[in-house]
Amino acid sequence: MHAVDMVVSNAVIEHVGDEHDQRAFLEEHDRVGHVWVITTPNRRFPIEPHTATLLRHHSAAWRDSQDDFTRMLTKRELRAMLPSGARIVGH
Repeated sequence: MHAVDMVVSNAVIEHVGDEHDQRAFLEEHDRVGHVWVITTPNRRFPIEPHTATLLRHHSAAWRDSQDDFTRMLTKRELRAMLPSGARIVGH
């Protein structure tokens, strides 16, 4: 039985850590929520959404210099982490 009807995370998954941490984040959503909604910026979008700069997030040197860990996902990476039966809506 789920603890809540709906869990919503708006632009959080990219800040929880590495792939293992992100998978655990999704598993916890699935454990506690009957339905869950996760929004996340698409890594392939040309403007980095946290700093509003063009293409900066594609630079490994810039990513490595950030104190705030950000691991943005592609749609394919997110889909690979979701439990079977989950669906992605949107672009």
